[in-house]
Amino acid sequence: MTEHNLEQKVRTWSGLLEPYSRHPGPGKLVKSALLVVDMQRFFLDKSSHAFVPSASACLGNIKAIAEKFRQAGLPVYFTRHFHRPGDMPGSMAKWWRHLLQENDPLSLLDPRIEIKPYDLVLHKRTYSAFDRTGLSTLLEERGTEKLVITGVMTHLCVDTTAREAFVRNLIPVVVMDATAAPDEDLHISALKTLAHGVARLCSASQVLHSLSHENQEEDTWRDEP
Repeated sequence: MTEHNLEQKVRTWSGLLEPYSRHPGPGKLVKSALLVVDMQRFFLDKSSHAFVPSASACLGNIKAIAEKFRQAGLPVYFTRHFHRPGDMPGSMAKWWRHLLQENDPLSLLDPRIEIKPYDLVLHKRTYSAFDRTGLSTLLEERGTEKLVITGVMTHLCVDTTAREAFVRNLIPVVVMDATAAPDEDLHISALKTLAHGVARLCSASQVLHSLSHENQEEDTWRDEP
């Protein structure tokens, strides 16, 4: 995925995902929040061993969605994944053998990401954006019903966060062209399982359309698997 083929990719992916998609499109977003997952230099800087080439292609869509959420008076949350010396390493360290530390410059959010005064940045230690971040309380206090999820990586933190949102009685909305994985197979396989089991899938343009005041569309639900 690049900035130049985003529209083509969305058309291709929509066709591949149609048989799996239980409830396509974002539907109404009046009681939603935006979550931007781990758009850090660790994943967007070419010097990093964890560089995700397609992540930079998502930046424009993520920034446009975030600005539209702000204009609609809806919350925008960012996660920043890192570890501190006192953190228990747990399975993340055993699996990856490398933990991103808070003092590592690569742990910082990409400088192209704009954080506005009313946005919140949450410290995340594992795949789920709900684990010890306070996100669940923030969403409950606002009466949030849908969580629009963007960022990296589709098959890890995005996937895990969407599944946990679902079991917390939220409807996850995963934006196909505002999420990224190291390769297209991982991206598509994650989107397939999410579409079938827990999340509404859509494009960035669909989110922007739904957030327009005159275009708050009703949710559609399929009865058959």
